[in-house]
Amino acid sequence: MLGMTTLYSVPFGLTGLFTTFIVGSLTPYVSPRFLLSGGHALVLVGAALLAFAGTKDTYWSRVFPAFIISCSGMAMAFVSSNIAMLRAPLFDPDIDPLESTSLIGAIFNASLQIGSSIGLSIVIAITTKVSGGDVSNFDGYRAGWWFIVGLAGFEAVLAAVSLWRHGIPPERPDDERTLETGQATPCEKPSE
Repeated sequence: MLGMTTLYSVPFGLTGLFTTFIVGSLTPYVSPRFLLSGGHALVLVGAALLAFAGTKDTYWSRVFPAFIISCSGMAMAFVSSNIAMLRAPLFDPDIDPLESTSLIGAIFNASLQIGSSIGLSIVIAITTKVSGGDVSNFDGYRAGWWFIVGLAGFEAVLAAVSLWRHGIPPERPDDERTLETGQATPCEKPSE
């Protein structure tokens, strides 16, 4: 049985792998707001499908599409949120992006770890409370998936609203020199 569970989970990993490459190549041309909101919307759809999958015979009709859709959404949200955070200093000419990327990366990683722990704890609490600790009772899992549907919807709206003005960052005068020489040059301050 363990072999079949592993085999059923393979599409999840492969979808994430391909989606990260595709989203990474789209980010120079598409605003992170659309990618992040779209990613959360896909997670919402995948979680809703999983909330309706209660038996083994629903793998191909609900679980498999939910794995593909939700994993695409998670990968899209992860890549676009990471890039949106790293792009943020590009909108302010007074900040040198090369000096701020390590701090931004640390904040992103800490947020990811803390948020994942809190979110998983909430889902486990909901699942246990609803099912009464009976792991064979799918009602608890269904309630956990509905919580994820609500959370993903909230995050999609939050991303669309909070990243309203963040599109593609403007060109900076030293971008090409930095890429060509591999050395950091201070950003030019705008003339007053």
